[in-house]
Amino acid sequence: MLLSAAALAGAFTAACGALPRPAESPQVDVRAVGITSVTAADATGYVDLSIANPNGFGVPLRHGTWTLSLGGARAVAGTFDLDATIPPRGTAAVRAALHVDLAGAATVARQLAGGNRLYALRGTLTFATPVGPIDVAFDHRGELADAPRPGLPLQLGAAPR
Repeated sequence: MLLSAAALAGAFTAACGALPRPAESPQVDVRAVGITSVTAADATGYVDLSIANPNGFGVPLRHGTWTLSLGGARAVAGTFDLDATIPPRGTAAVRAALHVDLAGAATVARQLAGGNRLYALRGTLTFATPVGPIDVAFDHRGELADAPRPGLPLQLGAAPR
């Protein structure tokens, strides 16, 4: 039995429609960056992110990498593990913890003592999707409002990127 060209084209179109569509990349916006603790051994901080998911399915956020530069010079870098799912066609606020070891904390302290107030936070977030992982880069720049004071958190301004 011969299939007509129209029937064959219809079957092909239906089969292609069943294939998974590529996932769209989530949009990442850095809202705030802060240092919450500095000790003789290390420093800790955070980055607050707003993440928009354009897909019709939730996208789990599992991992990220980051680099902080002060005064144009790379100061410290690290990774963070996350457990958040951005809802379908939704937006979620995510706070990621930043940890800096002793050597990194000393580098940051030297940069700040030298008067450097401009910073850049760059990184990549890795999302797990039904069609495979998606890496999304972020790049945020700002200026420190005040010099850090002992015992108080250091808020890195949310200046325009």
